[in-house]
Amino acid sequence: MTVIAFANMKGGVGKTTLCVNLAFEMFTNSSKKVLIVDNDPQFNATSSLIDPKTYMKEILRKDDQHTIYNIYEKPPRVHGVKPKKLKPTNFFYQTWYKTNRPQISLDLIPSQIELYDTLRNPSQKEYLLDKFLDRHASHYDYIFIDCPPTPSVLTLSAFAASD
Repeated sequence: MTVIAFANMKGGVGKTTLCVNLAFEMFTNSSKKVLIVDNDPQFNATSSLIDPKTYMKEILRKDDQHTIYNIYEKPPRVHGVKPKKLKPTNFFYQTWYKTNRPQISLDLIPSQIELYDTLRNPSQKEYLLDKFLDRHASHYDYIFIDCPPTPSVLTLSAFAASD
């Protein structure tokens, strides 16, 4: 597994374009199992791979589909209520696969705008993405992390997770 973060401290320089197109190239021509992690609250990598109607229906409105937000932010504790366990497999959204070899795919951990909440309370979150990927994404050949255009805990966590 090779993990690469696409980062620059300026917006509009092609981070997302390079990330998504290189991932698609590796999936298409090299027959590699590739994961894109959209680690940006602007969720442009997600928007590049999923149309708006599907995003609303398949990602935001489905209780069993998770986003990068759920890696960084845990649900609030409610006295007397046991927190719902999140299934790791429900973080991965398959966008493309080869019909003759369905195990070769281009998958996505989608983002959502609420990821901005992580920027408000960044303490102790630098290694959450790294731990998650080590535990649950080791079966990918390549993991590409699309970063936000600002120095933040999200960028630091991408650096910590990348090779």
